[in-house]
Amino acid sequence: MDPRRDSSRTRAIGAAMTWLKSQTQSARRQLRSRRAKRHIDRACADLSPELLLVDYFDTLVWRSVHRRDVAAISAARLASELELATSVADVLVARREAERAEGTKNEAAGFDREFDFLEVAARMHGELNLERTVACADFVELYLEIELSAELATQRLDQRVVDSVRRVATSCDVILVSDFYFPMPTFREMLEHHGLDGIFSSIVISCDHRLSKATGRLYDAVLDGLDGERDRSKILMIGDNPVSDQAMAASRALSTVLLSRPVQPRESNHHR
Repeated sequence: MDPRRDSSRTRAIGAAMTWLKSQTQSARRQLRSRRAKRHIDRACADLSPELLLVDYFDTLVWRSVHRRDVAAISAARLASELELATSVADVLVARREAERAEGTKNEAAGFDREFDFLEVAARMHGELNLERTVACADFVELYLEIELSAELATQRLDQRVVDSVRRVATSCDVILVSDFYFPMPTFREMLEHHGLDGIFSSIVISCDHRLSKATGRLYDAVLDGLDGERDRSKILMIGDNPVSDQAMAASRALSTVLLSRPVQPRESNHHR
């Protein structure tokens, strides 16, 4: 057998398998999107909700990479732009340690283990010993810009789900409820990028309250912020996480729609 022909055949098979995997993933994503739309439309028709709560990640948008990869992309760009002597791996370690420290601090103060990206970045500036390299405020601003650009580059809109939510928004208020670490102005930039900024009557993010959907306490903050008493059974929560978006919402007597999304490996925290 000609080794060159065998090598060409192997490469061709590898390329075909890569293409097939990509096409299969795309087909499955479209299938899940269509099912999600039908699920939402059916639930809203049956319930006629007076208030809609909706998750962001893996509900309105999905990422083309894992969340850990977004952090790695950001760390690599940060190290490159600042010409850091430290490795990308060290930047990621510093980030994990800063997230853990901020979460522990907030938990000790009576909140959940939530954190704000700005506070994490400020802590990283010290842990990486960058005082003589770049001012803390400049470091935080640069890192946030890089992280936002990495998020926007990897996020994809689920237009079917968005269209369903838009239709509901014509008959009742819609509140976005997300466990995430971006401050409100940055989160709004994500929404504006996707053309989602006009849908929501309110936006509630875990880092602003130091409370999470995963514990249920962020739902308490949402409910406490409503005007007057509401029939909780007429409040519908839509999301993909069986704990944060379904079990914890149901524990507050809310109605729920759980969307089927691809399962990702478990992480040390729930941030999406």
